[in-house]
Order: sequence, then C-alpha cells, then structure tokens
Amino acid sequence: MTSSQDKTAMENLRDRKDADVDAGEKVPNYPNFFKNVVVIIVSVLVWAVLSSNLIYLVHLPNLEQSLPHDSTKLPYSNETSKRSMFGGAASIHGEHGGINSIFDNYKFDYSWPYNLKDSNFFGRWFGEMMATSWSTSRGFLYNFMELIKNLDERILLVIGGPLMAIAMFLSTGTGFFTTIYGSLQLDLFSIILTICLFLVVLLIGWFNGMLMTAILFMFLFVKPLITQEGRETLKYHLANYSHFIAIAIGVFVTINAFDNLDATVAGGMLVALVGFIVKSLFF
Repeated sequence: MTSSQDKTAMENLRDRKDADVDAGEKVPNYPNFFKNVVVIIVSVLVWAVLSSNLIYLVHLPNLEQSLPHDSTKLPYSNETSKRSMFGGAASIHGEHGGINSIFDNYKFDYSWPYNLKDSNFFGRWFGEMMATSWSTSRGFLYNFMELIKNLDERILLVIGGPLMAIAMFLSTGTGFFTTIYGSLQLDLFSIILTICLFLVVLLIGWFNGMLMTAILFMFLFVKPLITQEGRETLKYHLANYSHFIAIAIGVFVTINAFDNLDATVAGGMLVALVGFIVKSLFF
C-alpha cells in the first residue's frame, strides 16, 4: 500500500468517526476510562484509610491530653504543675509520655516558648501569643472531634476523608489568625507592640500555620498507622466495610463509563452495580 493509499485510508477512518459523532454515537475512549479506573480505586482506598484514621482518633481514651487546649494548664501555664524531684516542670503525660502523643516518649512540658511568660514584658507578650495560638487551634480540633465522635461508624467512614482534607486545608489559616489574635490578648501595650511589629507577627503567624499543618498531618495521617491500635482499626474497617468500599468504587467507575464508553456498555455496568448493591444490602 502506497503512502497516498495510507493517507486516503486514514482520512476515510477520520470521516467515519466524524460521522459517528455527528450522528450522536459516542466514540469509546478506553485509555482514558482505564486511567480513571486506577485513579478511582486509589482515591477510594485513600479515602477509606483516612476515614479509619479519624474513627481511631476520635475514640482515643484521653484525647484531651493529646490535644491540650486549656491555656491556663500545662503545657501553656505553670500554675497547675508541680515540680518533679529533679526540679523540672511536670508533664501532662506523666513520667513516660503520652500514649496518644505523636511519639510515646513525647511530653507536653511547660517549656519554651510558653515559659517566656515568666520573663520580661516582651517575653510575656511572645509567650502569651504562642500559648493562645496553639491552645486555640488545638481546641478547635478537639471540640470538633468531640462533636462527631458519637456518629455512626458508617457515617464517619463516608465523611471522614473529606473532613480530614478540610482540616488540613484550614490548619494553616487557623494558625495564622490565632497568632494575630494571641498577640492582642494582654493589654494596650501588647496591641501597640503588635502594631509596631506587625510584619514580624505576620511572619510568626505564617510559620505557626505551616508548623500546625505539618503536626496535624502527623497526627491525622501518620500516627494511626504507626500504632498497633491504629493498624488494627484500619484492618477491621477494611474487612467489615469492604462491600461499602466496593460500592463506592462501582459508583464512580460507572459514572466514568458513561463519560468515556458507549451507552450500552455503561448501561450494563449500571445494571451490574444495582444488582451488587441489592445483594450487599438485602442478602
């Protein structure tokens, strides 16, 4: 076959495809369909892992110690702490750290930057700003988890992934604005100092927000996976709610089929999906 014949054949094929499109017939896009299937499966599994992590975290027995949010108590204030026999400030997690901290030997002690409140005016201003910022941000997260902890696990499995994504999205802004709020808490002089050092306060607020986002990522995403209880919770949910996960994948794959395949194939997938849902829910 000569090059002119090849060119003619390609033009005829293109004309047939154009005619099919003009006649309202969809041309299947199999590469795009299978690429989307892979993305859907990965996305739904990540969603399930994040939701399982959230279920594990909201039911921690001493969540309040993992998210200290009272600015009058440790680690933000030394008023309620007792000195240990070695002269150091007590930890809210005791001698061995908290089981719910990011690492088991981590302690929330009354230390820098919060203990700067015991120094001069500038240190008191900076320490109060940091204490207010971190206690307020942790308080938002703690109260939110307390609010949703009594929801049915199946509901948390559905909304957990988006909720954690929203929390990550808002954490930087929360840290930024709570820092500015904290810088204004002492008195008139603190307001004047904040105005004079406004650009510095903005920079500190940005740094606080970024640091809070990183720590929140560790708390929400990493901690449940590095603890035995968190991994067991994940295995339990993947095993017991596997049919719901499969239904979610089937729904998104069927939508993908209607977008990229012809109506006959997509319709057949929809019928199969409905049959699977009925069998899962009623049989």
